[in-house]
Amino acid sequence: MRRWFDEAEGLPHLSNRGETSFYGFACAIVDGLRRRGVQLAVRDMIAIPSQDYPTKAPRPLNSRLDVTRLEMTFGIRTPDWRKALETELDELSMRA
Repeated sequence: MRRWFDEAEGLPHLSNRGETSFYGFACAIVDGLRRRGVQLAVRDMIAIPSQDYPTKAPRPLNSRLDVTRLEMTFGIRTPDWRKALETELDELSMRA
């Protein structure tokens, strides 16, 4: 196992492929659940800039993870986040 990390030249990131914002992710969740007939209390969502959201630590302007090292070293290709989310929403909507 250590050899793999040595070959990767550090810690590889693990994340689904693709990119979005917190707002885009939240919209995808709400829209996906509504398409599945789940009743939600949320009516509208409003996007705000990161600097307008209070946090103790400053947010980086670009926090996307590059999964190239994971793919090259371990041969793992993760699915797009939208596809993975659809699977989770299917599961959630069956419990709602």
